[in-house]
Amino acid sequence: MADLPLGHYYMAARQYLTEPTANMGFNHSNATASCNTARTTTSCPVQSSRTFSFLCMDMKAGKNFYESQIRSLANEDYPINVPLDITTRMYITVSMNVLCRNNTSCSPDVGNMLATSMNNISWNNLQVDVLEAYYRSSI
Repeated sequence: MADLPLGHYYMAARQYLTEPTANMGFNHSNATASCNTARTTTSCPVQSSRTFSFLCMDMKAGKNFYESQIRSLANEDYPINVPLDITTRMYITVSMNVLCRNNTSCSPDVGNMLATSMNNISWNNLQVDVLEAYYRSSI
């Protein structure tokens, strides 16, 4: 988000699984987030005010959390201001692994830790994604 203009950004993520979810010892739900970057005054430097709301780990709890955050009266005096035309799509990769605490077992349910990483730190909206470039031999 370092090079993006100030504003509201909405994000959603879901996993690509190659293994049956029954074999995994962790929550594999979808996630969403809302990120708001704003300038407090014109004389102050840009400050990032990020509010991440990770929903849907539990669908009922996610729905209740989301609905409790709605504050708009949604009428002519108080119109809602949400993006109606979403034109930018970003493709990033997130990897998940297990950090093993010993060499005997490497399962998240025996005290090991899950570790994640994210690719595309430039936040550029590339013309060709990594997998497409690989399969079409264009890199």
